Amino acid sequence: MNHKIPSVLTTLTLVTALLLNGCAAPLPSSLSNDQVLQVVDSLLKAFNAVDYAGATQKMSAVMVKAFPEGNFLTMADELKHTSGGYVSCDGTLIELSNNVGYAVYRLPCKFELETVTVSVAFLIAGSEIEGLYFDSPTLHPTPVP
Repeated sequence: MNHKIPSVLTTLTLVTALLLNGCAAPLPSSLSNDQVLQVVDSLLKAFNAVDYAGATQKMSAVMVKAFPEGNFLTMADELKHTSGGYVSCDGTLIELSNNVGYAVYRLPCKFELETVTVSVAFLIAGSEIEGLYFDSPTLHPTPVP
């Protein structure tokens, strides 16, 4: 019986630690929300202009390698045909979460035909784009590594 009390206390301690850790605020990239908004804005303007160099300017070398120009052109074309041209993003509705060492920001961005949720990932405390995802009711989910 005495052996069960320490194991119960250990279990309760671990569960409490997990719950408290799950309630902690997500860790950000090294950029402020305003800077993240600026990065996303310039990225989407580059998609509008079909400017691969501009779109990849704030991406990490790994991201650029995983996102060749042909994939960019296909994605820019699909965005234009499905969602229309980029108009603006609402930085007041930016959401931050963490996923395996990454700070993931989600924000609604207005295009001519619909609102697209843009998710952009940075390493926690990092400043280069490591992942990009567009989602809307009519747009096919388009993850970029």
